[in-house]
Amino acid sequence: MASNVELIPPGVTAEDWDAAYRRVRAYLAALGVRHEYLLHRRVQQVMERCTARLAASGAQEPVHGAATEVERQVLDWFRAVLDVAPADEAAADPAELSLRGRLAMLLADLPERWHDVFLSDPPWPEEFVQAVRSGYLEAVPDLRHGRMGGPSLDLGRVPQFAEKALLTIDCTRWLRLIVLWLGFAAFFGFVFWSTR
Repeated sequence: MASNVELIPPGVTAEDWDAAYRRVRAYLAALGVRHEYLLHRRVQQVMERCTARLAASGAQEPVHGAATEVERQVLDWFRAVLDVAPADEAAADPAELSLRGRLAMLLADLPERWHDVFLSDPPWPEEFVQAVRSGYLEAVPDLRHGRMGGPSLDLGRVPQFAEKALLTIDCTRWLRLIVLWLGFAAFFGFVFWSTR
């Protein structure tokens, strides 16, 4: 049975596509997709779109293309689920949207409770949408300016004694050498005593 679709486009090796597949799989697993079948389906969706984009653009970098495609799909899914308006500053900055979307996912317990909803098409369960959107809104706490106060730390006379001892040792060259050699002798004596 012949197919019109080439599995591996010319100019790209199977190892490149394997590396792209592993990168997408690891990225989605890091986002919390734990079930093997769902993970495989999501990776397959990303790889199919990546293949189509690379074929249309004529690019030869499947690893970079797959990483870009999975990030694009995740950001598009965040925008849709979170209903982020294009005028929102988080929508303009993909890193900010990605960070806040991931935090909302974790606060809504998406990896455990809603694992089959991640990267799926709408309609989503209303309870899920409410949980993710409330997590998105709580992602940035209200900042309050405060004063750090507390009692100062009093170590007594120990720091003063240590400072005087160090200054005395530093001023006298012979005393410094004696202390250094006594330290070596104590160290080697301890090693000898502990290995017997």
